[in-house]
Amino acid sequence: MTRHRPTGARPSGSASKRSGRWPPWVWALLAVAVEACPVHAAPPERVVSINVCADQLVQLLARSEDVQALSFLAGDPQMSVLAGQSSAYRLIRGQAEEVLPLDADLVIAGVYSTPATVALLRRLGQRIEILPMTSDLDGIRANVRRVAGWLRREASGRALIADLDARLLAVRPATHGHEPTALVYYVNSLAAGRGTLADAVLRAAGYRNLAAEEGIDGEGYLPLERLVANPPDLIVLGNGLQHYRSITADNLRHPALRRVMQRVPSVVLPQALLMCDTPLVVEAVELLAAARSRIGRSTVSSTLP
Repeated sequence: MTRHRPTGARPSGSASKRSGRWPPWVWALLAVAVEACPVHAAPPERVVSINVCADQLVQLLARSEDVQALSFLAGDPQMSVLAGQSSAYRLIRGQAEEVLPLDADLVIAGVYSTPATVALLRRLGQRIEILPMTSDLDGIRANVRRVAGWLRREASGRALIADLDARLLAVRPATHGHEPTALVYYVNSLAAGRGTLADAVLRAAGYRNLAAEEGIDGEGYLPLERLVANPPDLIVLGNGLQHYRSITADNLRHPALRRVMQRVPSVVLPQALLMCDTPLVVEAVELLAAARSRIGRSTVSSTLP
């Protein structure tokens, strides 16, 4: 009786051995795939942040019980929008002797965070992630997804982005009609120009950035004389004068600026709102969008203290 090998059965002998060997290119692809796969499968339960912008994303996304420490700047209201909530956390300066005893399974740093600490943690094989800097809303969304992925809190990240987008949509101006100009003006006659986070916030609130139209890229010098000669429809101050006691704020105390602000609407935008590229910038967008209703009035009282 003749026995027939079932279709699809493994051939015997040398043919079987040959079929069991994969060509080198298959092994190469497998090696690349393994290297690309995340090795941190379990959600981190001992998280440390040593960057003020990472602090805020951690506060927004992580479970509080999983956070071992934030940077000391998390408690500074001039630097962090969430400073009022920082008392629930240990605050550190990011030095190695502070970070190492915490035995973190995830340390998040910024591009410029305490480089000696970052280098040491890497040499010791600890997990450290670097949060990139961004200056636009798409970059903010990307950073939310990035941190949410590190924390294994992807659903929270999606919810945070959805809330950001809903609030931006709610204040988005009509596509037709006049687009007013605005200028974010700081101490020492610095203005926020093209490519800054302030520029992205102004555009989201429905303004043209006068500093960008004046040819300023990044934060650049805008003489008070130019502002007086060509004022915007809205003057946005980077902080009230009560925060500055030095002569660098003399441009904000100048009588010429006060005279302009008697006829041009102005608003004080807390420095912390534009300090970090997080979804919290939507609060700045909402504040500026609300100020659009004041544009066009013949006389507006200055908001300078």
